[in-house]
Amino acid sequence: MTGGYVVSDSPDGAAQLPGTPTHPGTGQAAASSWLDRLRTLVHRTCVTPLPFAQADLDALQRVNDPRLSAIATISPADSVDRILRDCYALAQPCCPTAR
Repeated sequence: MTGGYVVSDSPDGAAQLPGTPTHPGTGQAAASSWLDRLRTLVHRTCVTPLPFAQADLDALQRVNDPRLSAIATISPADSVDRILRDCYALAQPCCPTAR
């Protein structure tokens, strides 16, 4: 979102079809500000990613699907690593996601 985005003018199923009218999203400045605050925060405290989409970890364990578990628990860490890569050099040593 920090690079700009578009929003469908038709928020129903047809919104996924090519050629559906769109308009520019209005949250780019807010997204950039939020990410800047996160980058500042990572320098003074530990940052730990949470499971994707608030996944129910007990349910993931019961389903016993390694691929689904990885999507929910490893992918968020990969995303955080990618976004905050430059910040990790100065991150707190306690931070378990700093690689």
